Amino acid sequence: MKFFKRHIIPKKSFFKRIFSLPDKKQFLPDLSNLLASLDLAQVRMEDVNELYRKYKIDSVKDFIEERTQLYFVYVSYCISIDYKSDMLKFDSKKLQEILKIDMLHKNNFLVDSRVHLTSGNQSS
Repeated sequence: MKFFKRHIIPKKSFFKRIFSLPDKKQFLPDLSNLLASLDLAQVRMEDVNELYRKYKIDSVKDFIEERTQLYFVYVSYCISIDYKSDMLKFDSKKLQEILKIDMLHKNNFLVDSRVHLTSGNQSS
């Protein structure tokens, strides 16, 4: 099943190119391209870890919401198309590992989503 799509990786700023600094904005498109190029089972953690190192991504601080949201969108999509439960269980575990999210991050995202939805309903 191909869920992930290839993205154009934004160019580094002039300053970052001159000083050979990583541009964290390139991380998510680059990760998405890796995921789009293979089935989840074929994605090697060495390649994933290399992306985290290349862009100096702190898995505890950087892009937590984006990575968690990507996970939930993927799982929701799988459920909506009646994806086999065995494969969904394997793929969701593998994607958790790739995105470096754990239950704490997922729970924080759920709480943030409820707060956002609740505050949105109150202002209407």
